[in-house]
Amino acid sequence: MSAKIFAIRMVVALIAVLGFALHRWTGAAPLLWLGSVSYFICLAMYARSLFTALVQTRRVTADLLVVTVMVVSFLAKTPLSGALVAWFISLGLAISFFIIERTQRRIEALTRQKDKDVRVMRDGTFLEVPVEAVRPGDVAIVPQGEMIPVDGQIVEGASSVDESVITGEPFSVYRQAGDRVTSGSICLASQLKVRADKAGDKGFLYVMSRDIAASLKAKPGIHQRADKIVQFFICGVVLYAIGAFLFTGGLGARGILVRGGIPLEMVGRAVHFILDKTGTITRGKPRVTDVLSFGPPKMELLRLAASVESAFNHPVAGAVLAYAAANGVFPLTARETEYLPGIGVKAVAESREVILGSAESIAAQGMTLPADVSMDGRAVWIAVDGKTVGAVVIQDVLTDSAQGLADALRDLGAKSVVLATGDNDEVEARRVARRIGANRCQWGLKPEDKVCLVRELTRRGTTVMVGDGVNDALSLSQADVGISIGSNKADLAIKSSDIVIMREDASSLLAVVRSGRRLIRVIRQNYAWAIGFNLAGIALATAGVLSPWLAALFHHASSVLVVANSARLVKIPANGDL
Repeated sequence: MSAKIFAIRMVVALIAVLGFALHRWTGAAPLLWLGSVSYFICLAMYARSLFTALVQTRRVTADLLVVTVMVVSFLAKTPLSGALVAWFISLGLAISFFIIERTQRRIEALTRQKDKDVRVMRDGTFLEVPVEAVRPGDVAIVPQGEMIPVDGQIVEGASSVDESVITGEPFSVYRQAGDRVTSGSICLASQLKVRADKAGDKGFLYVMSRDIAASLKAKPGIHQRADKIVQFFICGVVLYAIGAFLFTGGLGARGILVRGGIPLEMVGRAVHFILDKTGTITRGKPRVTDVLSFGPPKMELLRLAASVESAFNHPVAGAVLAYAAANGVFPLTARETEYLPGIGVKAVAESREVILGSAESIAAQGMTLPADVSMDGRAVWIAVDGKTVGAVVIQDVLTDSAQGLADALRDLGAKSVVLATGDNDEVEARRVARRIGANRCQWGLKPEDKVCLVRELTRRGTTVMVGDGVNDALSLSQADVGISIGSNKADLAIKSSDIVIMREDASSLLAVVRSGRRLIRVIRQNYAWAIGFNLAGIALATAGVLSPWLAALFHHASSVLVVANSARLVKIPANGDL
């Protein structure tokens, strides 16, 4: 089904309504024939759709309601009532499908890696093939700035590689010939040649895409229940669609794309929120906050660190040089520079061998780390002439409005907020969790671990997953509502989401939650008004005060007030409003 089909039904039903109404007022026979022909065309459209649904999917849909009303109305010689119902329902469904299709088009426009061919060398021949056609042993050519399409081993070249969307680690890592890489990572510095060690359709990114597609086909049960409730309430489709249409239109103006009204309503009911860290709560951009010294003066260590990092081009190097410049420290010339296994660099500065790197890099060089060192962030250790003498403290920069985000979500009704990250640094993960006020913090999570967390919380209540990377995509599709933040993030995350926030701003997440709560309130008001109005109409019709066609008109007059009430949703609530 599509918005176009329901728009056609809406027009045909409207012609029937006008034909019958004008015939009642003027008595012109051609108008009666026009209304009757249009009436039976509309009835045939719904009957065919109902038959197809019963035969192919063995499901009873809202088409049964329309067909029943139209048949009964015709037999009762009140076809105007049946035409009005058909028009009203068609209008609601057309609006609903229009919202979904418009959002889908905009989301598809954000995805850039779709169906892109892979450039490979096979038996000495250069080929461009779909990723699923890649064979083990093919050598994929990965230009600077592009995504690595296969799982395999680098056979030529060396580059910084951004693996954040796969692992959750915020900073790029150095990879060279002999190192293994995973599809979905980004080659940052220079071209790489990667020999595939498995078929393209067995790679991490392809398998993840396939699992997500299967997950999205199986809609969560709460979505299905909501669909059924709306389908079989006589005015439910329209009452719901009017509010959702007006609200999602207002959100779209703020760069928030919503796949229909149900995800927005469910966000308003959510009690559990799972927040990814890197790229969602933090920007994945390092900032130096301090230099710790275990002997030498701090400024001397900072000068040595800046001297070494001046020879390299990666995010941590830029952060160290910026911090040094802010403190009036200028780097000296470094010699004999090289990358180290793990995350580390080495150079000779001031005739001393200086190493900067992770704990793994320091351990790989045969050195030990001091015990009981407390710091508020991630450590980049400094070793001079074979001895660990200090550390540069690195923090990942939080996004706008992330401070106290969990507290704000709890104020809006959330029972728990969990920070879930693939980042393996416990200290940094706990620091970010404290800054946002999360109830729990879990780090070092693989994609399947995040899925397990989503399922655990979903059993306890409506759960929202917020993320941005490939490692979040499967959990986004498994959650009751998946929300992706950032328009330039992983395509799979965007495709897996029910809501896409294009701005990297935590306040937009709060706006979505407030909007969901407000939508629920207005929809309840609409239902209450429609039920009350219709009960009054039934009572008057039963007492003989209203004729059948006036009763139908009385029934649909309530839609005017529903639209007026829903029009308030065009204005998006301010940060402090509900």
